[in-house]
Amino acid sequence: MTGMSLVDLHNSAYAQLIDPSCPRYAVIQTPTGTGIRRVLETLIGEIATSRRVLVLTERGVVAEQWRHRLEADGGFAVTHLATAEVALRLLEATPDKQGAGEILTSTTSRALRGPIARVLAELDFGLIVYDDASVMTLGSLQSLNDRAQRVVLLASHHTAPPGWPIVVDVRLPELEAVLGRRLFEPVPYTLGQTERDLERDVGRLLYDYAADFPQTRERTPRRGLAGLHEVLLDVAAELQAVPASSGSVDSTSRHLLRRIWQLVEQVEAASVIDARLSALDEAIVIELSRGQRCVVMAVEAADVSYVVAHLVAVGRAPVASLTEATDLTERQGALETLGPGELVIGTVAVASDLDRVHVPYTIILWSQAALVHVLDRLDGGDDVRILSLVEEGGRPAVSD
Repeated sequence: MTGMSLVDLHNSAYAQLIDPSCPRYAVIQTPTGTGIRRVLETLIGEIATSRRVLVLTERGVVAEQWRHRLEADGGFAVTHLATAEVALRLLEATPDKQGAGEILTSTTSRALRGPIARVLAELDFGLIVYDDASVMTLGSLQSLNDRAQRVVLLASHHTAPPGWPIVVDVRLPELEAVLGRRLFEPVPYTLGQTERDLERDVGRLLYDYAADFPQTRERTPRRGLAGLHEVLLDVAAELQAVPASSGSVDSTSRHLLRRIWQLVEQVEAASVIDARLSALDEAIVIELSRGQRCVVMAVEAADVSYVVAHLVAVGRAPVASLTEATDLTERQGALETLGPGELVIGTVAVASDLDRVHVPYTIILWSQAALVHVLDRLDGGDDVRILSLVEEGGRPAVSD
């Protein structure tokens, strides 16, 4: 990237991706802040004029964000495949298997199994874009990939699969050299072994049963014991709510419930302080003591609730808690009236209204996954400081 600007990078990336000689399977590896998703939006729009395009993500909230980006920034009509009913309506209304003009978003778990997977199996694609996916997931979806003219992987948490050429490769130090500044200041924390083991076990349980139980399919174990505890109780409550007469409470269901309650007991018995909450506390205290306005942001509404409960317990209640469900006027008003030494917390939905916060202020990210939404809305001025909690030895930042 020596001597290149971001515009040069975007133009070069698009030229490589649109070139007919570009490999059928291509990988993009860039850190957050390059704006590479905007390049992919342009590519999607170009290919969608003649062929169907599918964007798959690991989490439902990210698939929804792709839909919003493509509709708001690109002006495209996008169908988000979140339910069987939507998928079936799509299939019934699609006389052309090529699907010119169709842009679809969904998750990899829905594409792997269930009614949405069965509908996707009937369609062909001009392009499939994976916004992060593991080598194992990509292998499991090979039959889907076989029906696409082009497949592009935006790799962030996962490495490139063997045999998939990397067509765009940018490292964080190179990007920061081009920008002339750091993208964010890391606030490190170390996840304890107990938390690591429990997170692994909960994740494995949800994955093992995803094929048979929609209650587990879209669940993601959040960092911290309280987050794991909440996910387990939610799934257990949903399973127990199934009437016995429906025939769904079989031996497999009982075995899943037994495993859930075993993990709940382990979580409740663990006397561990959430390391990420401790790091967040320290960052908030420092910023508020400097008289800074603070905006804490997380991707998931559940994480916002988790953090708010903790902040209230330690006597640092935010002046407002804002999510997608918050009325727009209320959300904008809370940001406009945020005063020095005050704190507000919200999901990435607040990113679109950050220009209403009086500068200077500090943004503290619960995870680097929220960084893309912030960078899309800021002009890089010195009046806004960005901090992000970063697990030491953990996963890298997501791409943008």
